[in-house]
Amino acid sequence: MQMNLFHNSKVNFAVLLVTLVVVILFFIQMYGKANREGGYDFSSYLLSSKALLNGTNPYHTGSPYTFIYPLYLPVLLIPLALSPYWLANAVWFLINIGSLLTALACIVSVGRSSLSYDWLMYKDKAFLPIFIVFLLFLNTIQNNLLNGQVNFLVICLCSAFCYYYLTQRDVMAALMLASAIAIKLTPLIFLFYLIVERKPLIILITITFSFAMVLIIPYLFAGNGLIVLYNDYVQTVVLSTFSNSSTENQPDLFFTLGGFLKYVAPEVFRGFWPTVLSSTIVVAGCMFIHRKYIQRHSSNRVLPFLVYMVSILMISPMSETHHLAFLLIPCSVLVLFVVNGAILNNSLWRWGCAGLIVSYTFGMLFKSSPFYFLSILTVFFFFSKTNNADSST
Repeated sequence: MQMNLFHNSKVNFAVLLVTLVVVILFFIQMYGKANREGGYDFSSYLLSSKALLNGTNPYHTGSPYTFIYPLYLPVLLIPLALSPYWLANAVWFLINIGSLLTALACIVSVGRSSLSYDWLMYKDKAFLPIFIVFLLFLNTIQNNLLNGQVNFLVICLCSAFCYYYLTQRDVMAALMLASAIAIKLTPLIFLFYLIVERKPLIILITITFSFAMVLIIPYLFAGNGLIVLYNDYVQTVVLSTFSNSSTENQPDLFFTLGGFLKYVAPEVFRGFWPTVLSSTIVVAGCMFIHRKYIQRHSSNRVLPFLVYMVSILMISPMSETHHLAFLLIPCSVLVLFVVNGAILNNSLWRWGCAGLIVSYTFGMLFKSSPFYFLSILTVFFFFSKTNNADSST
């Protein structure tokens, strides 16, 4: 009965229809935000792009939404900045939708050959379980789409890096990872993925591409003023973000181990050092788990990649609700495993899956609580233990 439900063409059609209706509603809501006074986050991106073209400071555009990324993104958005505002918003919305779907397709594609699980081999079975994940994360998806965030594009580039790397197209893999890093610095964690994989050449190519994207390409537009702009970026964005690590940008909202320690014992874990310590522990944990995967399964590189993706949330000095988008792809793959029965075949795993849903739901209801962190930690440990389940299949 369960398998028939997932194969049912009427169910799949209903899922697609509901998804289309929701996307259209989000599209209409997005335009409402785009045209309000002050605009939204994507409006700030466009203003920064225009500022770069006009020789002014992209980090001080007068927008209520401060631009907080390196200058590669404004360069990428120049065609949209020169387009009519209504068209730029429509294109960016479609880019976000396409990025999310492409990211999922990349991971499912490489997972099909690397993991050899049936649920990753037949896309017609995936509609309903992935739709369930998207329902759970509907608030996060809405947050990203309605505010024109850049997270889906970064997730797509990271997933494309995984796809090209596992299909042995190293230069393209380096290009995708470098692009993700140049837009948002947190994908730097995947360099540790390559360190464990012992790929010094890909690391070197990635760093070279990143250097060109962050410095050389923006220099073509900013000239010698680039140094001044990046000095301003470091002073007003990077340093202020880290100095604000005691609250992680939103009061009582935290996704990191450091944030959890400060929540539990604020008098003991004060200042910047818990953030550094927790990030070090998370990265070391990723590398340890990754190494265990290599020892057990020489061909399995998808699941450790997802461990690193989840860990982005646990190392970022900023914790905002829209960042939870980095859980979408890992949780989609996790649901495919669950439905297929490849893992969670005992009561402990089933209770763990239920705990994930409950903790994430409580996180949405009580943001000034550790529930979001616990849900992230649960996903992290799911993938750290999946190699044990996988070894027995």
